[in-house]
Amino acid sequence: LAAIRAELNRRILEEWMRAGVTVVDPATTWVDVDVELAQDVMLLPGTQLHGATVVAEGATIGPDTTLTDVEVGPGAVVVRSHGSLSVIGPNLAAGYFQDNAGNVLPIEYDGVSHVLKIVAPINPGQVNTIKIGVHVNNPALFLLSHLELAQEALAPSGTDVEFHHYTGGTQTGVKLVDGTIDVGGTGATPPISDQAAGLDVVYVAHSDPRPAHGTLLVTPGSEVRSVADLRGRRVALGIGSWQTLLLAVALDRAGVAYDEVEAVHSGPSSLDELKAGELAAWIGQGPEHVRAVSSGDAVELVPASDLITNPSLWFTRRDVAVERGPELGVLAAALEAAGLWAAASPGAAAELFAESEGGRPEDWEAFVRRIPWTVHAVGSAFVEEQQRGADVLARVGFLPRAVRIEDAVVPSLAGQVEAALAAAREAREVAVR
Repeated sequence: LAAIRAELNRRILEEWMRAGVTVVDPATTWVDVDVELAQDVMLLPGTQLHGATVVAEGATIGPDTTLTDVEVGPGAVVVRSHGSLSVIGPNLAAGYFQDNAGNVLPIEYDGVSHVLKIVAPINPGQVNTIKIGVHVNNPALFLLSHLELAQEALAPSGTDVEFHHYTGGTQTGVKLVDGTIDVGGTGATPPISDQAAGLDVVYVAHSDPRPAHGTLLVTPGSEVRSVADLRGRRVALGIGSWQTLLLAVALDRAGVAYDEVEAVHSGPSSLDELKAGELAAWIGQGPEHVRAVSSGDAVELVPASDLITNPSLWFTRRDVAVERGPELGVLAAALEAAGLWAAASPGAAAELFAESEGGRPEDWEAFVRRIPWTVHAVGSAFVEEQQRGADVLARVGFLPRAVRIEDAVVPSLAGQVEAALAAAREAREVAVR
């Protein structure tokens, strides 16, 4: 009987391949006789399609995916997922299904969009762990490491969470590529620099603009009245961080070359050096920026909002982006949940920051209140903004070569992240009701 079934499956696969379906590994692919496949469908190894499953044109199924009575829309991507009695919309990168196994919803392949379950991929027989890089300069990741939100969100998929703490965002790309972490977060500059260095990074998500995160500061009454006045003077900043992009854009607009200022690494004594006249300007951020301005020790030379949007962003390496998209989507939703907790409990969040990093809780609380916490999937507006920044960094000579931001985007991952964020937001709305 087994031999007869295998022969029947071989003939079914041959028929579908003649009809324009790509079957990468027929030996590990199973398609029931009632399954319907459109042209240009791709079935990757370990795919099993059962019952009345229907797959529309251009969809990719697999690897390691089992679908039973599922409707898959045009262009959808379903990776390492299991689903039944579900609808996967057009161009959706799935792992996100309407679960009707208990006849909870009257689904008749009618496009119902209420998400009841998130299914993230599991590697059978393995302990699945996602390693998250954490440093204080990415506030949402810092908070996530002190809460249980990621662990709770990923536990149903059998995925463990491991946090790896390090000192600064400029290390993120190397730690991704060498496998120390699977996902990390920074400002705008590090992933651009990583691309220019040949590292195969992929954007996962980003926050709203953060113009209040920090900017160029000078002392009251300074001889530096405009960005052009920085020519030939010392400026302290986090070289390689988002601050590099801010300075590069400011100088570029003022007609000053990047190498016409003396850029030096900032440190704990930067404000004192600014006050002593040893620095012409300093890019402060976070609670240091808050305290310097509120105390009257420094004033803004130019508002950050006039220069860059400065979102917080999160990225990964390509194999993780392709193979673990559902988990990354759940993680993005957990990041937003951590931010919402901070927005609702700024005093408690400030205590966490102050206890770990020092400083006055009141300065940290002011910082927390100024930060936007909404998380977004990667879209065209984000890509365009990052590209403008990358072009400036290349033009001023900070990058060794120009880069194309679009090369660091996986469209299917963006769909998975958007689906997870939407599901989490809907769940919060239901809980409130």
